[in-house]
Order: sequence, then structure tokens, then C-alpha cells
Amino acid sequence: MKYFLLSLLFLNQVAGAQIACEQWFPYAVGEGFQLETRDPGGEANGSIRFTVLDITRSGERVIYTVKRDIRDNATGEGTSVEYTMECDDDKMYIDTRALYYPAQASAMEGMETEVESDDLVMPASLQVGDELPDASLTMTMKMEGTVFTTLKMTFTGKKVISRESLTVPAGTFSCLKIEGKMNMEMKVMDKPMNFSTKTIQWYAEGTGMVQGESYDESGELSGSLVLTEKF
Repeated sequence: MKYFLLSLLFLNQVAGAQIACEQWFPYAVGEGFQLETRDPGGEANGSIRFTVLDITRSGERVIYTVKRDIRDNATGEGTSVEYTMECDDDKMYIDTRALYYPAQASAMEGMETEVESDDLVMPASLQVGDELPDASLTMTMKMEGTVFTTLKMTFTGKKVISRESLTVPAGTFSCLKIEGKMNMEMKVMDKPMNFSTKTIQWYAEGTGMVQGESYDESGELSGSLVLTEKF
């Protein structure tokens, strides 16, 4: 089973400017962006579209309800999920469930899923040399009460390593390049499978994620994401 991940961001138009969201997710209700997924050879094999459904306030935080639509070009399958993201003046907190999806929409059909997660945190201000907090996601998938799969993903060692100019279908952006590591521990019917992936993401202030790449344990590119549209 093949998996993709990404780090995403969301924001805007609520009374009282929210600095973290203005940096990494400048989108109002009905707005969003689309990423194209590509295979190691650079060929498009699907898309991921994010749309802000609602923005509310709770105390000092602004809460965004976001819809994520995924489409697989080869199978024509699509799946949608809603999740939340919160912002204050200093940080953006992303539900780590936004970073996971199976390559095929049917992979989790008919299963009960229990999720425990620590938010992925994006500080409002980042510069070269800064380190980002770790995050994690643990999922237990059951079928008719029997545990079928357990999955734990940890995101560690994220650090801003440089600033680069990057051109993608949506335009040219000045980006912060962030490298990190994703560790996956999975058990399917008591058979363990563990592996690690190196991740590289490029984020532009005032836009969010512009490009992402993942590399397998041998250092080979396993897949990428590029920003194709802001709407």
C-alpha cells in the first residue's frame, strides 16, 4: 500500500488579523488552492484540492474547517474529508490527519478508524536555521470490531535550511525550504512494516505550500506535489 503525505496551511478574513494564518494560509471562506501529485518521473498522477468551508473564533484562536478533495488519475477514484486548523497570532496548528491519505480511495472503505494526533505547528515567523516542533499521528483501523491495521506516523527533525526562488505552474515564489523526516510504523494483521522517508517542502509567505518532495530510504525520489492553482 502506497502512502503520500503533505503539510498544509489555511486562513483569513476574521476580525483581528491572525499573523500566522496570513503568512501560511491566506484564504477566506470559499477560497483555497490545488496541488498536483506527481510520480518519480514527474508525470501527474492526481490532485489534492483544499477549500475553506467555514471560519469561526474560539477565545484567542480562529478555527478553520477545511475540505480536502483527492483524485487519482489512474483509477478515477476520488475521496473527500473535512478537518480543522487553528491559528493565533504566533502559530498555526494543523490537524495531522490532513497529512495522510491512502493512494486509493477504497483502501479504508468499510473500516472503523480511531485517531490520536498531535498538531503540526507552523510559527508565524520563520527564518533559515529555525527548527519546527515534532508531530505525530496514530491510527487504528478495525473491521467488524477486529483490529486490521495500526499505523503510527511521526514527523521529526524539521528545519528551515535555505531560501530559494521556485517556479511552479501557479507562478514564481520566494520560498523557505524545509527538510524533515517521516517515520512510519505499520502493522497489518500483526505483520509489522517500518520505514522512513525524507521530506522536503517549500513554503512561501502569503501563499503556503508551493512544492513538496518525498524520498525513500535509499535516497530515491518517491513522489512530489506542486502548486497549480490558487482560487
